[in-house]
Amino acid sequence: MEEENNLISLYGLEFPSRAVSAQVAETDVVRFLVGTQTLKLPNNQVHLVELNDDTGAVNTQVYQHGDGEIWSLTASPTDARVLSTCYNTIQYPEGNCVMRTALWKLPESDDDCPPLERLCSFDTETHGENIKVTAFNPLDGKQAATVVDNKFLVWDLGQDSAQLVSVGTMQGKGNPKLTTGKWNPQHSGLQFTTASD
Repeated sequence: MEEENNLISLYGLEFPSRAVSAQVAETDVVRFLVGTQTLKLPNNQVHLVELNDDTGAVNTQVYQHGDGEIWSLTASPTDARVLSTCYNTIQYPEGNCVMRTALWKLPESDDDCPPLERLCSFDTETHGENIKVTAFNPLDGKQAATVVDNKFLVWDLGQDSAQLVSVGTMQGKGNPKLTTGKWNPQHSGLQFTTASD
């Protein structure tokens, strides 16, 4: 009887993390994006981790996410170099800690820890403060939805800018807050579902 070869690979981060996303647009290799969460805001990073299925070897590239702690990270389903993050940052001159979300591109650079290229920021300020996730439509990488407070905002991402096209609001006793959201990959990606506590 032939014994299975079970490879175990480990990769350690310099800082704590709570955000990971498979890089689904890259179909030839197994890759993940991991976002860090350190209170030293300029030190936060996105790690691109590639796993070799045959050998278990791990290759990595680290990118600087100097805008703040990454609370949520989602890879584009159609472009392996594009991702969204939800992060907290300090708003100056007031010094308030605020949540933001943005669309980024992994730069083509051989430098050690190059900064991510910001494609655009999502204008969520008039819709609430507590941003939970910005998720790409799995069938159309040019559409995304952001969950913020008791709303979800649907965006058109054409020309690497975010244009708000629709707003959905959950109303109920006690003004419940949404905690996450996900696109349904069925039905042509036309459904977005949310959850609350």
